[in-house]
Amino acid sequence: MSYMIIIDVVEALPEAVVGQVLTSWVDLTDIARLDSSLCNHKRRNTFLNIVYSAEFTYSEEIGLEKLNYFSQSYNIRCDRLMDWVFLRKVGVNFMFVSNYVNKNAALRKQYLSQHGSKLNSIIFNYFPTQEHRPENVTAVLEDFYEFCHNINNFQVSINRFDNTDFCEVVTTWPGLRKIALNNFANDRTIDLVATTCKHLREIKSVCCHTITVQGWIKFLTTCNHELTCINMGDVLFTEDMYMIVASRFTKLRKLSVLASSLTDNILKGIVHNCPDLEIFECIGGREQITDDSVTYLSQSCRNKLIELDLFSSYMLVSNISIISIAENCPNIRKLRISGTQLTNEALEALGRHCLKLETFHFEDNRNITDRGVVRLAQGCPHLTHLQVPQCGDRGLKAIARCCPLLRSINISCVSACQVTGDGVAALARRCPCLVEINFNFLMKVSDHDIHILVDNCKKLQSLNICNTSVSINGLRYLASHCSSLLVLEISDPAYEDASEIMQMFARTGVDLQLRNYDYLMWVEELD
Repeated sequence: MSYMIIIDVVEALPEAVVGQVLTSWVDLTDIARLDSSLCNHKRRNTFLNIVYSAEFTYSEEIGLEKLNYFSQSYNIRCDRLMDWVFLRKVGVNFMFVSNYVNKNAALRKQYLSQHGSKLNSIIFNYFPTQEHRPENVTAVLEDFYEFCHNINNFQVSINRFDNTDFCEVVTTWPGLRKIALNNFANDRTIDLVATTCKHLREIKSVCCHTITVQGWIKFLTTCNHELTCINMGDVLFTEDMYMIVASRFTKLRKLSVLASSLTDNILKGIVHNCPDLEIFECIGGREQITDDSVTYLSQSCRNKLIELDLFSSYMLVSNISIISIAENCPNIRKLRISGTQLTNEALEALGRHCLKLETFHFEDNRNITDRGVVRLAQGCPHLTHLQVPQCGDRGLKAIARCCPLLRSINISCVSACQVTGDGVAALARRCPCLVEINFNFLMKVSDHDIHILVDNCKKLQSLNICNTSVSINGLRYLASHCSSLLVLEISDPAYEDASEIMQMFARTGVDLQLRNYDYLMWVEELD
């Protein structure tokens, strides 16, 4: 029997395992201790069914391109999953080469000799720490070369992976369809990919700063013209690069770039020549597009568009764009807009038409009130990630009541300081899956609210309580009762409390980020 695990660790827990026997959310910590007596009867039976299954595979619907390679918590979860896979000898079609896989050479070789033929995806990612000193990358790769002959997806995010290693990967597995490059790549690397990987469908770059504009232009000109995904969120696209994309890649479904010269005409050209476009991300840069091209995009893509990210302070779009997206793109799941002059009417339109919306981010806008937030929440019950700077108690309570799957919320804004403990309590009690919370500038959030939050949100990993009324007593409770916490942002610790705060979170392993530069300078002087 075959089951699928949807691994979306960039989004944090809970993870989902989809199969005939499971209908509820579980996380990888639970999966790693499948036989634990702490599991309730229903979940235990589910786990045992998975244990007795022969295979465990990731879902292509999510894909591995969303993984957050630079998250320590991500690496820990990968270790737990691979520990279970190795010890149970469970057949999988993917392999996270994390600290655990890297250090257990004998187990790795034994496992690959039995199950290596099932692998089609390899993700190299580990943190070289004092406890986990990585072997020579070439030696690790040799095990995969020997036993894994069906690899079509290779991703890497470690800085010890040099160009020689990657050239060997490409020549060993010329049938690669998905590739993710990191800072080891240069012009020669991507030229080799273009000429060798004739079936390439997806390319992703992460911190590929050594690749020149000329290198990218040559790659885009010579690689397989049937690319469906170009994920280059760190690459500053030029007008020439846009024109090549629009003219060559007519089957493109995803385009993610760091824009610098995007105009209305260029965006219209891409949309016109790429009729299957589902995901368009144009982040940062100095693009100056208007309602004209965004409206054209929404009217052209319609039901196909599922993600649109136009997060830039240079955007000149308004309600016209958002209402057009809402009315024409009912399947949209992710929408991030900035630099806009939105009003409640835009949020109300999204609430009326976009039932499937999961992620919505927009910047500080004084024209938005609780009325718009309430309508958005009521119409979008599947929201998991939300940034709504204009939100009071009424809006927050509507979010809590209507969006139980919420995992991340950011209501950080000076104008949102009307949020009180009532709103926070409603959020904590009705949204237990929350992993990331930003309460910056919510001055009325107190120690009592922290108690309620910690007691109800057992998966909380990241919390920003800068510029709130939380005292050292609230921080003490947080340190002693929130075992899942990984990142905490606070500001302005009193001088006499600073040492205690640093020590108590150092003991728990929390990444404490102090948003007070004068205080940081004082800490550096002590060191």
